[in-house]
Amino acid sequence: MSSKENSKEVQTDGVAVASTLSDILNTLKEVNGAMSSLISTALHINQNVIQLREEIENPLRNNSKCIFIKEEEFGQLQPRRFDGGSLSTTSVQAVIEQADQLYGKGEVEKVYELLSKQKNSDDPELLWRQARAARDLFQIRPPLANDKKKLIYEARDYAKAAVAKNPNGFETHKWYAICLNEIGEYEGFQTKIENAFDIQKHFQKALELNAKDPACMQLLGEWSYFLAEMPWAQKQIAAMMYENPPTSTYEEALKLFQKVEEVSPNMFPKNMLFMAKTFLKMKNKEKAIEWFLKVKKFSAKTDEDKKALQEAIDVLRTLGIK
Repeated sequence: MSSKENSKEVQTDGVAVASTLSDILNTLKEVNGAMSSLISTALHINQNVIQLREEIENPLRNNSKCIFIKEEEFGQLQPRRFDGGSLSTTSVQAVIEQADQLYGKGEVEKVYELLSKQKNSDDPELLWRQARAARDLFQIRPPLANDKKKLIYEARDYAKAAVAKNPNGFETHKWYAICLNEIGEYEGFQTKIENAFDIQKHFQKALELNAKDPACMQLLGEWSYFLAEMPWAQKQIAAMMYENPPTSTYEEALKLFQKVEEVSPNMFPKNMLFMAKTFLKMKNKEKAIEWFLKVKKFSAKTDEDKKALQEAIDVLRTLGIK
């Protein structure tokens, strides 16, 4: 083959390669465009999912709901805003009395069902009871129950609404703090520390409004115990989150537990358990055993009582006491 023919063949091959490369580049551009479109669509779907999840987990974010009423004179459906009809004072009191009776009997699910029918009410006395009912149901749900997370955030929203409606209500602050604390227990350490100051603030406000409530004293005592017991690594995390993270001591926790016993002696096995645990942390083994034995002798009525009783038995066993 002559050199001229070879040259022509090389030119032909070069054109073919160039054409192929051009086709590949065009294909890559189309793929890149398709990928960009897919990413945009995925981001849009993700945003919708996040919004839907927030609406499910925060049912009280917008109390009002839009209903359609047929206007015959216009011959069409027209949207109207409905803010949830308020109950009369008499009706509210009747619901509260019924709810309190069921609560006293330990009918957790019935209390929740009753108060759920009043979910559009803005009465603070109903709202904090709705928070309590949702939180109680959350506590008895199995760990993997589908509605467990929804229930505790629902409780939080009810309690927050109650505080907004009645900022001077003892129960409203108490149950808001309880719900925030429960969310921390459920979500983990970081969430608990993120809510730390709000939890402490609302427990303290509740005690300002009712200085002799034993349940609130005990819960604030437990919170102080948690802060005192916090491991070094967790304290470092808290220090990164706050310039001045919340702190407490076993001595502060013990004072609160002792106040509970002064107001309601030998009434709350969980408080007696924390008394014993605090004495143990403070190296007072004799007093710790004394209080563990008191818990052991307690006649447990609720699941919380039974857990306290079992923990006391387990600790006494480690201390060589049957």
